Amino acid sequence: MRMNKLWILLPILMIFGFSKKGEVSPKDLQGTWVLQAEEISESSSKKIIAKKFISDTHFTWTKYDEEGTLIALAGGTYMLEEGGIYTEKIEYAFPKGSTILGASIPFDCQIAEKSWKHSGFIQHREANLETGEREITRTERVTEVWKKID
Repeated sequence: MRMNKLWILLPILMIFGFSKKGEVSPKDLQGTWVLQAEEISESSSKKIIAKKFISDTHFTWTKYDEEGTLIALAGGTYMLEEGGIYTEKIEYAFPKGSTILGASIPFDCQIAEKSWKHSGFIQHREANLETGEREITRTERVTEVWKKID
């Protein structure tokens, strides 16, 4: 099912003409972005809205339902490297016990006009009860397309 969605998304991305790797600047990222994909929570049929806020050094993303109830958020610092690699370092997260806390997530990053595509792998971490260290428990591929709204 996920593969079908990617095949539908690929021609759309080609039409938008995303930038080549390495052509993204920090100023391109700064602003407010809304996720273009609609997500449906397993426990609810309510629409989930995701926004990402980027400053010159920090990011925050939020997910909330159509009634404004906060579902999740995370934030921290980011780096933009030559070659179009955008890396988020998750320094805080909600809800408590989030499995992405402490992760550094590198994404391939492309921008075309007011659309931003990034894809990468998120590593979920959980605390080891014996050592207290957060260990990687699963990894998932993520591809997102955001639209700039400011």
